Amino acid sequence: MINYLMRRNDWTKEIFDSIDWDAHESYLTKLPYLKAVKVIKYIHDWQNTGAQKKLFDSKRDEPEHQPHEYQCPMKCGSRETAQHFLRCEKVNTTAEMKRVLDSLRKWFHRANTNQVLTTTIMYCITSWLQFGEQPNMTRINIDDESNKDQIIRAVEAQSVIGWDQFFKGRISKYWGDIQQSHYDKERSSPSHNLKKYHDQAWWTTNIIKQVVYIALNAWQIRNDKLHEDKKKNTYNAERIRLHTEVQKWYDCEGEFGDKDHHRQFSKTYIDSKNSTNAALKIWTRAVHSTHTYMKKQETYQNQARITTFAH
Repeated sequence: MINYLMRRNDWTKEIFDSIDWDAHESYLTKLPYLKAVKVIKYIHDWQNTGAQKKLFDSKRDEPEHQPHEYQCPMKCGSRETAQHFLRCEKVNTTAEMKRVLDSLRKWFHRANTNQVLTTTIMYCITSWLQFGEQPNMTRINIDDESNKDQIIRAVEAQSVIGWDQFFKGRISKYWGDIQQSHYDKERSSPSHNLKKYHDQAWWTTNIIKQVVYIALNAWQIRNDKLHEDKKKNTYNAERIRLHTEVQKWYDCEGEFGDKDHHRQFSKTYIDSKNSTNAALKIWTRAVHSTHTYMKKQETYQNQARITTFAH
């Protein structure tokens, strides 16, 4: 398997060993079976994309067979490479891209991630998602940061591994090292608010979970748009409706007070979208009830103020 991965991704042994395989394994072994099947198909480029079809096409040896150039089925004008759906503008609308990136940024905050690390990773993945570019570190100013050298080393290592590989959970070991140093520094303060589970292993496993979910979310959007006719069955129709509700509530989560927000929005947007239909129905009903009660309370308070002023 190691030789296959090195050959498949054009890695040297040194590059292969620089990847945090412990975190990768930790993430995969915690997945339920059906979810694991989806993830494994994705990370090995076994999904039914134009790139996969072209690979099979190239193996056909019939004299009359003419190979095709497999374009993106969303008609964006590009060839459909293995991870094209992650950057396709027809799949990832501006609004959806904002939701996804905001979701990841909030996860970084909740995980008490080092601020420079957050800024760097957000910049790097945005550069790749939106423009397919390698990060240019001169565009973010970290010259005065104490962990500047470690950050630059991590970016360089990930660039060698590949930023496309970052979205497959194949992340550089340096990311976790930087975050562990941050946790160690935080714990040196008596007033820190870290949990016992906050450590390098937990952080790296969960950042992989977040970025892989971003990919699975984009893949689902691509398939939903491509197979409109198949969305008519009850389950898929219900899931589309529930996802629309999830989008609506996360777009207005700023309206909720701290207590209600903590209770109803403990999961990130991406985590919520990957929940089952049953879980989403329970959650959307709860959020709707909370929002309705909150608006009624605002109305009662406004009426009370008007009455007090009148007297």
